[in-house]
Amino acid sequence: MGLWDAKWLFHERSYRAVTTSNGWTPLAQQALFGSPITAVTRAADTVFTCSFLDQFSFAVGDTVKATEIADDQTGLTLNKNYTVLSVSATQVTCSDDTSSGYSAYVSGGFLSQIKNVNNVPYPTVNVAIQGGTIGTGMVGGNASAMVAVYEGQMSVV
Repeated sequence: MGLWDAKWLFHERSYRAVTTSNGWTPLAQQALFGSPITAVTRAADTVFTCSFLDQFSFAVGDTVKATEIADDQTGLTLNKNYTVLSVSATQVTCSDDTSSGYSAYVSGGFLSQIKNVNNVPYPTVNVAIQGGTIGTGMVGGNASAMVAVYEGQMSVV
């Protein structure tokens, strides 16, 4: 049971069951232990384009590991450890030269932090988002109050 298993919502002084039909949309990623890779640019410095980078703290000097990348199997695999040179909102640039001799990226993969610049290992942490959005059908007028109560083993405090 997770955060998306909310059972009741106090809305305008009356209890209502939380369902998608009255404006509640649950958000739940099953697990997120690494940033999903959406593209790889093979060059003198390898560039990984990833989603959900803002949920991780990639930094210059980190050792990262690319895993589960599907490639065309024409050369060396892109699934290996890399050293981070720079990080942007959507890309992680690494120092390894994959411009030749490496397989072409096809799909998938995850980029995970292994250790920081001081060789301190990063713990394995699930940073998946759990929560919900509330539609206009659930929100009352300006004077209304609304409180959501969540039950679950992994609730967020």
